[in-house]
Amino acid sequence: MFQWYVPIVVGSAAGYRCLNSALDVLPIPAPPGKYSGKERHRWRNAITSLFNSALMSVIVLYCLFSHPQIWTDPIGYYSVVADAGFAVMSGYVLYDTYDILMYTDLSKVFAVITHHIIIAISLFMLSYETIGIGVLYIGLLTEVHAIFLHSRQLLIMYGISKSSTLYSVHKSTNLVTFVVLRLVPLLFALYCSCTMISRNFFALYYILPCFTAVMCMINFVLLWRLLRSDFLVTNGKDGNILED
Repeated sequence: MFQWYVPIVVGSAAGYRCLNSALDVLPIPAPPGKYSGKERHRWRNAITSLFNSALMSVIVLYCLFSHPQIWTDPIGYYSVVADAGFAVMSGYVLYDTYDILMYTDLSKVFAVITHHIIIAISLFMLSYETIGIGVLYIGLLTEVHAIFLHSRQLLIMYGISKSSTLYSVHKSTNLVTFVVLRLVPLLFALYCSCTMISRNFFALYYILPCFTAVMCMINFVLLWRLLRSDFLVTNGKDGNILED
């Protein structure tokens, strides 16, 4: 873990919180109906989360394509840029956890909060031990898919019909990227965490496989909710599939 990890985490969390608040004054058209009123916080959170996914996608893709070691030695790979990316992501997780709990009952977002806790602990553990960072960066390809997940939420908020061409193309792209950029990387991370971590790293050896398995289960549930909402139910609930 490099010396600027904690300051970047704090700065990242504060920055995302400031962006969230600034959306009320920036010249961005708000969606109609409830999302411009009592549930405006969901719109602000969706845009902030979309921004984080775009930022993290740039960092993840940069590391994956500019550091060949990440593919040949995902356990031993380390770079300051990757560590800083962990800190930025940790800051977002802190911000998002606070923002969700401030407006939503825990019972409705238990899976999301569990996901965030696992991510935060995993990021800290891997950064502290400087091992397995490459594995998690391959797993963080999920952030590229998250762009489509959050933009889906925004399309619904702005009243785009599920029968429209735009939504039809988006939902197909969302499903493909869910499998390719979310499930496949997570299953790879599960394989690596179960087979490549040395027993010398006691916490990582026993805890990381459990965390990764839980993440895979959460995302399979998320996939089912996505399929049910966009493909299986004709007049499905136009809600946030993360809060079903």
